[in-house]
Amino acid sequence: MKKNLFLTLMLSSFALLSIGQSFEIRTTEGDEGYLYVQMRETSGTGTPQTSDQLSDLVFQIKWLSSLGNVDMGNVICSSYEITKSGTRSVQGGYYYQEYYADNTPFAFPENWTQNIWVTIAKMEVGTGSGTGTFEIGDNAFVPTGVNIGVNLVDYTPTVNGSATNLSFPTVVYDYVWTGAGINTGFQNEFSWGQGANWKGTCSDTPLGAAPSVGSNCYIPAGLSNYPANVNAAFMAGTGLANNVRIASGASVNFGIATNVSELLNISGDLVVDGTLSINPKSFITVTGSTTINSAEGIVVQADASGVGSFIDNGTITYGGSGSAKVQTYLSNAAGAGSFYIHQVGPTVDDEGYSGSGTGADLSAFNVASGSTYAYYWDESEVLSGDNDQGWKN
Repeated sequence: MKKNLFLTLMLSSFALLSIGQSFEIRTTEGDEGYLYVQMRETSGTGTPQTSDQLSDLVFQIKWLSSLGNVDMGNVICSSYEITKSGTRSVQGGYYYQEYYADNTPFAFPENWTQNIWVTIAKMEVGTGSGTGTFEIGDNAFVPTGVNIGVNLVDYTPTVNGSATNLSFPTVVYDYVWTGAGINTGFQNEFSWGQGANWKGTCSDTPLGAAPSVGSNCYIPAGLSNYPANVNAAFMAGTGLANNVRIASGASVNFGIATNVSELLNISGDLVVDGTLSINPKSFITVTGSTTINSAEGIVVQADASGVGSFIDNGTITYGGSGSAKVQTYLSNAAGAGSFYIHQVGPTVDDEGYSGSGTGADLSAFNVASGSTYAYYWDESEVLSGDNDQGWKN
């Protein structure tokens, strides 16, 4: 009887082990520029639910010590009560920072779905400057290893994925656009200056205040309403921000809801992964630098009322398929035997007449031969004393 009971217990233990869960953990760059730590269950039964208890959680983030004076910041957002443990340490050519759940056990804050990554923490990479790879240290990296405990059962997640070429220090975007504010109904108005259109990074609660000169603003993809103007419809105004990032898939059509001059002053940097359209009579000025990563990422529009304005006082960098488009508006059509003369200047900065700058030469325009009289001014002819030869077609 005792042998049979022992065999029954052995079989029961084997059955429990055979249906045990397996997990993976990784770092990745989040849309807001933060470093994300994510986990997922890859097999087994009993996917973590809000009724389960998180009884243990510890991991390390490591990076090459050759990156220099890099410091992992505090956790910005986490419903898993994750806390930074002490200062960074050194192990085999790497710096690392340990994190752990501060209040265990506690209930899982959300239901998991197998093979779907769950973001358990967002954090900033603080001091230093440059790009680097930030990854989770595997279980053999340091004695504490990496571990998750579910209902008092511990599991060792497998590291699967790292954040490579992460720029640091990361930018903390404290204003995230939702477009959830009240629409006045005037030309589909959604205002930059309406606090109800913005939420914080870690909360869905509206901030209730417009961005200021020190606010870092993030425009995510997948929304129904995007910034259309600064203030309420038909009111001029100036919008403020520090750093602004427009995500891939987001389309900001600035100034569409008004017919008066509006300004958006960005005192830091602008990153465009989506599309920024600047309507006529609207003005955007960037004090820092602009990075355009998408095709026609910035479009400066023109019509009979004028041409929009985009001024970058730093540098403009085109990454990947990045490009910009600037429109020019001309009106009137001449009848047979007559023609109108337009004096047209370049709508983008051109360093000199030789075409060495960023401006557009006449050859860049689609001019129909034989039906359009188009001339450009060659200053070199004037400087040489041949005043009659200044105009070229």
